[in-house]
Amino acid sequence: MTDHATIYRTIRDQGLLERSKVYYSTNFFFIAILHFAIVSLMLNIPLNLSSVLVLSLIWTFTSVQIAALGHDANHYQIFSSKKYNDLIAFLCWNLGVGISNRWWQDQYNDHHLHPNDINKDPSIDLVLFSFSENQLKRKNRL
Repeated sequence: MTDHATIYRTIRDQGLLERSKVYYSTNFFFIAILHFAIVSLMLNIPLNLSSVLVLSLIWTFTSVQIAALGHDANHYQIFSSKKYNDLIAFLCWNLGVGISNRWWQDQYNDHHLHPNDINKDPSIDLVLFSFSENQLKRKNRL
């Protein structure tokens, strides 16, 4: 048996690949409460620099948590049903984070097909940064 197969069997036998209903229910509940609390605060408190900064930090944390939930739904980790995972992914990405679920899936898949390949990985083809001389030359022509 290969090392990979041994590790996989150990992980599977310990139940670490099973869906955790408690984790996702609790996570979703707290994210929803935090998200709606932030919106309520933004609508009901006087906004000044300090309140905007604090609310922005909490909003950012919440957005990352929503994206993580969308990521897990795209991997079909939350429900056994593809339909419900797709619904949660759509709600998280399109409504929760504000980017297209389809776009995210395409970017994610392209990145994992060619991770860190300067010519093929869209995740490292950034507007402000260059990771090679060719990227820099290409951007300087723009």
